[in-house]
Amino acid sequence: MDSGELAPTEKGLHELGCTLHFDSPSAAAVFVLVGSCNGWTEWVDESGRTLSFVYRDSRTD
Repeated sequence: MDSGELAPTEKGLHELGCTLHFDSPSAAAVFVLVGSCNGWTEWVDESGRTLSFVYRDSRTD
């Protein structure tokens, strides 16, 4: 926040002012949540479906 790259929004959230690339969903989730976590289950869409469900579990092979 001190560098100005992370700024609060009107909705009480924070917006990142630069692009970051992560090697995995979990690495991105750790950055956001500041702790160990599983990104495949932490990231959800607007319907509440996890990343794991969308990309792994719902596949019809």
